[in-house]
Amino acid sequence: KIENHKRDLDGAIDNIESSGGNPIWPRKLWKPILRDEYIDFTEVLAVVLDYDAITNRVTWLQAWYTYKEAVCFVFGSRRRELQAYELHIQRLFNNFQPNVHPSIIKYDKAVRQLIGSRRDILLDEVSHPDVAEFRDRYIIPGGTHH
Repeated sequence: KIENHKRDLDGAIDNIESSGGNPIWPRKLWKPILRDEYIDFTEVLAVVLDYDAITNRVTWLQAWYTYKEAVCFVFGSRRRELQAYELHIQRLFNNFQPNVHPSIIKYDKAVRQLIGSRRDILLDEVSHPDVAEFRDRYIIPGGTHH
């Protein structure tokens, strides 16, 4: 069990890696997990799966599952939050044609950056006005980033 990880991040990472049950995860990305910061999925894929970009639903899911397991290893109580967000993104992929999927990937990145920079929104709060604004910008036809 990881305790007081924010006081000693390097010690917490050593504990994680010596636990024997930790998921495959790049050492350099444990600190952002422990700090609950944004993580670029491209970095995850590059190190863990030797891919160079999130280009479609499949690569997003590969990065997401790897990320989710790392987060839940440290913060088991977040599993439900992460599952709800995963379902949200999966529904977007299901409800929109493949030509919109790159916009969904950009939307996900923007949402995770927003939430990683704040402490008042969780990933499962997809109805939050700031998250909804990103959905309008990135996914809805005519949005400023669509």
